[in-house]
Amino acid sequence: MKRITTLLIVGCLALLLAASICSAQMYTAIDLGTLPGDLYSQGLAVNIFDQVVGDSLDPLGQSRAFLWTKKEGVQSLGTLPSGGESHARGINNFGQVVGFTYNGQAHAFLWTEGEGMQDLGTLPGYLSRQASGINDFGQVVGSCFSYNVNVPPHAFLWTKAEGMQDLGTLPGGTQSVATAINDFSQVIPPYHLWVTVHSCGHKAEACRIWVIVSAALSLTGEA
Repeated sequence: MKRITTLLIVGCLALLLAASICSAQMYTAIDLGTLPGDLYSQGLAVNIFDQVVGDSLDPLGQSRAFLWTKKEGVQSLGTLPSGGESHARGINNFGQVVGFTYNGQAHAFLWTEGEGMQDLGTLPGYLSRQASGINDFGQVVGSCFSYNVNVPPHAFLWTKAEGMQDLGTLPGGTQSVATAINDFSQVIPPYHLWVTVHSCGHKAEACRIWVIVSAALSLTGEA
């Protein structure tokens, strides 16, 4: 009986040790490096093919958007003709990248391997805009900002067919910011499109999350 008990204890300890070793080896950290001459880098988004986008910063803190792949390593995405810094914020599973450049004003961009960096434009009355998310259909979300305190930020949805569209705010809200978008999620048409939008009122009012369903807006929760 003692022998059986001892064997059970040893077996349990072996299983616990094996589980501990396995859990400690579940991932490997990879140094993505920086663009030539830069000191720091940060990865901000990744797709299912392990392609990573983010920012690489030079000694003066100036940022350049990059795309990292296992085959090519770190490569610069460049900037828009307006010049300035560039920042990558999202990538889909087709390697399309979104973010913004900054040279006094922010310009939302879409980058593709074939066409390079494209300016997504802006909403009427806004000078700065930032793209933050893209789905596998190439639909982009982000936010437009104004230097006028009386013009609060508004979330946008950009599509190749329709360009940039204002997503507005929730009833009682004064501003909105879009952070992410997923793919079409309904099997039978009409397809439903889901976009995460934070809509806020003044000062200490609670922020709410919106979801767009076939161009209709509905409240799903509060944060």
